[in-house]
Amino acid sequence: MAAKIYLCSYTIAQDWVTDPMGSLEKAKEMGYEGMEIGIDDEEQLFIDIRDKMKELELVAIGTHIHIDDMISRTDFYLDRMKQMDMKYLGLPWLADDCLPGGSRYDETKSKIRYVIERCKQEDIIYHYHNHNFEFEKINGVCKQDILLQDIPNLFFQLDVCWCTVSGQDPATYIHHYGHRISVLHMKDFKATEDVSQKKLFDLMGQNDEADADTTRNSSGFEFQPVGLGQVNVPSVLNAAKEVGVVWLGVEQDASLDRPPMEAARISIENIKNHINQ
Repeated sequence: MAAKIYLCSYTIAQDWVTDPMGSLEKAKEMGYEGMEIGIDDEEQLFIDIRDKMKELELVAIGTHIHIDDMISRTDFYLDRMKQMDMKYLGLPWLADDCLPGGSRYDETKSKIRYVIERCKQEDIIYHYHNHNFEFEKINGVCKQDILLQDIPNLFFQLDVCWCTVSGQDPATYIHHYGHRISVLHMKDFKATEDVSQKKLFDLMGQNDEADADTTRNSSGFEFQPVGLGQVNVPSVLNAAKEVGVVWLGVEQDASLDRPPMEAARISIENIKNHINQ
């Protein structure tokens, strides 16, 4: 069975903030079958979004919640996920001191194991979403690979853009972790030089923002709709089909040369074109 395609609300962040209901309608019109969204604290807005998605028959795929937020409000988030029938919970990132080799790594592993067990009770899959800095190596092994080795029941939400940026082949990763990848983040980029060793963005204090902007500009790095950049989309989709990936999520961190909604439309059209070839 071919994977279904969903849209990450982060891709259309401004549209989502100003008009979430209209954004859902546009996503449905484009052909998206689901959405990955944040869990809103505001009760009425949460209810309205939940009900609108049910009305449109859009699947609430899942959400991303920082590990410390998840630990402090486990029951709240799991309850909201159950109300939305969400299947996937993403660990969106870890600070460097929480990754392998960091001073808080052992503590972080305990937190992740706790969340995994709580998720299992609700039939929710917990997965880690990578960026490029997890591809840094310790004794020749990528930090995220060490994390996944140390916690065998942690699933993996591979971001194919950051994998490619890091000089790795996402199709190889998909085959290697196929049994632990149910959901992919489809993202694309272009760059005018090799960016595999560069720190490209400021993520929760990972890098200085001004320095990150300089790096982006000097390398010509720019996010693109899926299929318009340097990610080998056909090989990714072939690998995803071979291992039985369930959902393909369109995510674009920024769209500088076209409205985000237009970028979202281009992405799903290109993915479907590749699938149907």
